[in-house]
Amino acid sequence: MEQQRKNSGESQEKLRNKLQKSQENAKLAMKELKDVKQKVSACKEEKETYQAESQQMIKEKTKLELTKQDLTDEVTGDNNSKVKWFSSQYKSSF
Repeated sequence: MEQQRKNSGESQEKLRNKLQKSQENAKLAMKELKDVKQKVSACKEEKETYQAESQQMIKEKTKLELTKQDLTDEVTGDNNSKVKWFSSQYKSSF
């Protein structure tokens, strides 16, 4: 009977230690999960910021390309007008 009590006490102590260890592991896992969730949230915010910046840069690039094309067309038109004017002046002088 005494041996059974001793074995039972030892068994309970082992189970208590296992339970405590499991609780500590669960606590650590929850902390790690919280940290990972915070990192994921920060990464999502950063991604959204970069996407917004990218969209803004694309808009600016498009605007600059259109401005460049407008200026090119204007210069080409001016050059054509000059060529026509010089051509008409040349023809009228003969």
